[in-house]
Amino acid sequence: MARPIPDFMAPLSRTTLAAALGVGVLVVPGCGSGKKNLPSPLAAPPTAVDTSVRTINNGQQRVVVVGAFTNPRMPSVAWPDIGSGMSRALAQSILNQGKVDVWIDAGLSAKVQRIVAGPSAQQARDIRLIKSEHQDLRWVIVGRVTDFKLTTELPEEIVGDSSPQAIVALQFDVIDVDAHRVVISDHVLGTAPAGKTPAEELYAGIDFGSYVFWSTPLGQASSQALRETLKRLDDLLPGAELDVHIVKRIDARRVRLGGAKAPTLRVGSEYYVCYPPSANLEAAL
Repeated sequence: MARPIPDFMAPLSRTTLAAALGVGVLVVPGCGSGKKNLPSPLAAPPTAVDTSVRTINNGQQRVVVVGAFTNPRMPSVAWPDIGSGMSRALAQSILNQGKVDVWIDAGLSAKVQRIVAGPSAQQARDIRLIKSEHQDLRWVIVGRVTDFKLTTELPEEIVGDSSPQAIVALQFDVIDVDAHRVVISDHVLGTAPAGKTPAEELYAGIDFGSYVFWSTPLGQASSQALRETLKRLDDLLPGAELDVHIVKRIDARRVRLGGAKAPTLRVGSEYYVCYPPSANLEAAL
């Protein structure tokens, strides 16, 4: 049972009393202490930082440049910044992993894309010019948002009698600047349950990329598409398991490599071979 406050202390407020006695105030649930912070009903966006796993970038890592993705042709919501917004979300998601530096540069990414698609005889020269200005540049990601739809707007011949869904699809290419070629080309899909509320009503007053957006059906589908994209990029980013093995030793410093990820390595580059201390390296080679 709480003791009554003595009469000579009665005029003092609770806060003043605590200050006078030099102690802190412990707020007990149920006591009058103003409004409580409620748990958010909104899902965290994919661009939010997971502080339990993030590694702070030390500024000396390789650089990924993300180009501005193009907009889908007929989205359910006619936002003009769906493509550029998805590029920003992808760039933030990559950056938050702390493995590489990330730039968003539509001009530079388009230039690298043109060089790689052009005559091979000029590629080395043109890439050298770019690398002279951006020596840490390693990968460029270009792409487009191909689908941004609620299935309630699609013909029954396409969706059948399935429950309403939101679908978001991203098509993207990853260019290895050092290797002068595309090393990943994929088309990923994200889906999420959706109701029957018309898009113009559901998304009225909501902007693409806002915190509220990521809790909507199209936002949840976008999050899944970004997660699928990051899974593909994990094969390239530092620290990934490369699944590469030596198939032939040519001489003391040259080997021929094989394995699922061998195409992502550049001919003529130097790599360290790591093996357990107890392993016989000569026998392995």
